[in-house]
Amino acid sequence: MKHVLWTQEAEDSFYEIVDYLNENWTEREYLNFESETHGIIAIITKHPYIYPATDHDKNVRKAVMMKLISVYYRVDDHKVTLLLFWNNTRNPESLNL
Repeated sequence: MKHVLWTQEAEDSFYEIVDYLNENWTEREYLNFESETHGIIAIITKHPYIYPATDHDKNVRKAVMMKLISVYYRVDDHKVTLLLFWNNTRNPESLNL
C-alpha cells in the first residue's frame, strides 16, 4: 500500500468543491462526495495503476470519482501524490497539470 500525499492544489480544489456543495446542495451530496473521495483514495493506494494515464502526461492518472468530479494523481515508487480535484463541467483546456 502506498502513502498518499496531497499537493496544495489538491487540497484547495477539494475544499472548493466542498464549499460549493455546502452552499448549493444538501448535506447528502457533501457526504456522498466525502465518501467517494475516501473510496477512491483507498483504491488508488492499493491499486495505483488501475485508472488510465492522461493524454497530457503518461505519469499522471485520472480517476473519475463521480459524474462531475475527477481526481488527478501521480504514482511514484513509494507514494501517490494527489494533484487536483477537477469539476468535469469545466473547460478541459484550462486544466493545468
